[in-house]
Amino acid sequence: MMDFLERLRIIRKKLGTQKEVATNAGLEQSMISRYEKGQTTVYDYRFLMYLAKQGIDINWLLTGEGKQESDLSEVSEQGYEMMIDALKLKVDALELKVNAQKELIEVRDQEIAILKDKKKQTS
Repeated sequence: MMDFLERLRIIRKKLGTQKEVATNAGLEQSMISRYEKGQTTVYDYRFLMYLAKQGIDINWLLTGEGKQESDLSEVSEQGYEMMIDALKLKVDALELKVNAQKELIEVRDQEIAILKDKKKQTS
């Protein structure tokens, strides 16, 4: 049985070059390259929706189960649930980044306050 990366490459080659697929999906070519190399998880909803609109069974792509091609109307509920889960993971990742940035700002503000207090004490 093929693994995910093999299925992804088959689909991408069927649809065109990395650049063509990326452009049509609204992504950068480098993202498609990272997907195919397994350097990042495929979670971008635009990419998954583009593939679904091209008649690719997302369930097959992600799990290897079912048929490679399907009508958009035949995309399984499991396939849609996987797409939704991928979107949730993306949102969670963005929330983690935002929280990390907030914490860095708090630490910086605390350091500034400490430096101001030290400067007042030495003046």
